[in-house]
Amino acid sequence: MGAMRKSLPVYCGVALRCIALTFILSTMATPARSETVPVEPAPATATVQSSGAWFFQDYLSIHFPSGIASLFNGYPTGQAACDVYDAWIKSRNVPSGPLAHAPYTFFLTPGYTASGICVPYNSYSEWLATNNATFGMYYYQHCPTGYSTNDPRIRGVSSATFTCTNNGTAKQCPEVAEGETPFTLDPGGLTCSRPDKETYSIKLDRHDATIEPTGTTARDVKTAQEFTATVTGSRNGVKSGATVTIRADVKANTGGHDHDDDNRPKGSLDSEKNAASPCGAANEKQACITGTTNGSGQFIFTFTSSQVSGEHTLTATCDLCAGNQDKAEVKVMVEGLETIPSSSFYTFIGDTDKHSDNHYLTPEAAAILWRIAVSYQMEQRFKLADPVTKKRTKTPLVLHVNDASLKWGGRFDVYGNWKAPHAEHMRGTVVDLRANGETGAISPGNFRKAEMLFSDQNTNYFLECTRDKKPSQTDPSPPQHKRLRSNLCVSQLDGSQDTNRHYHIRLMGVRE
Repeated sequence: MGAMRKSLPVYCGVALRCIALTFILSTMATPARSETVPVEPAPATATVQSSGAWFFQDYLSIHFPSGIASLFNGYPTGQAACDVYDAWIKSRNVPSGPLAHAPYTFFLTPGYTASGICVPYNSYSEWLATNNATFGMYYYQHCPTGYSTNDPRIRGVSSATFTCTNNGTAKQCPEVAEGETPFTLDPGGLTCSRPDKETYSIKLDRHDATIEPTGTTARDVKTAQEFTATVTGSRNGVKSGATVTIRADVKANTGGHDHDDDNRPKGSLDSEKNAASPCGAANEKQACITGTTNGSGQFIFTFTSSQVSGEHTLTATCDLCAGNQDKAEVKVMVEGLETIPSSSFYTFIGDTDKHSDNHYLTPEAAAILWRIAVSYQMEQRFKLADPVTKKRTKTPLVLHVNDASLKWGGRFDVYGNWKAPHAEHMRGTVVDLRANGETGAISPGNFRKAEMLFSDQNTNYFLECTRDKKPSQTDPSPPQHKRLRSNLCVSQLDGSQDTNRHYHIRLMGVRE
């Protein structure tokens, strides 16, 4: 919190000035007040400085009717005293004035600093008729309301400092932060008020959106969404020049990923219509931007997805909004994916603790997979030789379906590191079929016929082999097997069979 400013006790310096101030406050138009708080006890003591003012000189009070002398007390200038005196004369229907204040050196009452008289008059008889008086100026002390003093130095010829004591009734208004409108004491002295404080809020023009992940070959798909954040004041409408911050985050374990860490891509934010700059930590620069609102109080920005699907949250805040914020939920997903229907013609493999649900396809792609699986089981050309009779009468095991797509599509980071060694598998039209010699694998003897079947279904396919690892700091000389599709992925290093060999099938005949 910034420095605090104290609302000083409210009091009037002299009686007539207090009356005038009260009249002004009661008749002038004041702004609507909406925040009222109780007064607080004032400090035990208050230090005041005596100040100079013009008073009626007491020794001439005999020239005035009883009670009139009290009217002429405590004017800021001698002329102000004469103006009031002139008005009093006219109230008696005696022609006068205008009166001007002039020094009067004939007599100076002890304790006064200066003396003066109001002139001119038309005649000496008029002077006598009006009972002209002299005024003197001295320095006087006056305690704030609710304070008193026993200091005998009530008047003097020079300025002095006095200490006044709280008699138990002095009150004050609460403190406010520096820059805020201070409270003022209300009539009656029990409460303090201040004009309605301007408050600001920020609102997004939309609170949900669905876009696709980037990185696929699909055309005419939406991978970005524009948003408008508007800052509005409670009294003066939209606010230009407000600093707005937009942050993107992603909910853990969404999009088909059963793992999460700080390196998970959060998408990217940018603004082509407002000046903006990145903010936040180094690894979050793309997911945080800040800028200022335009003349319409708007900050326009765009959220663009990454290749990783998931449920994202965009949070908009502003420097004037005092904790107020607005949020939008953005689903990054390939719509229309469904779990591959269960069937007696295939079984599922490949799920892990990082991706426990890895078998999603479009309905059209799933239908093609089912036709392939049925043909592989039912057609004679895929029968295997019986070990006893040597005749091709043995039905092969059902196809083992490995990875398809995750629930919301997008990058299938098979190792759970958000990277993409696992090509495609993003849009629900690609599937892997086991072909590595293990249980349920397409046998090498059926490779040729299986490829003919794949072609009959207008798919695009290839036998995928494990690629050799590139040298790294942790493994500077990894084995180089040089597994080739033309050689059925057999190692040219040691003749071993590739345990990851599989058919990568583009069921719709196109690359994702």
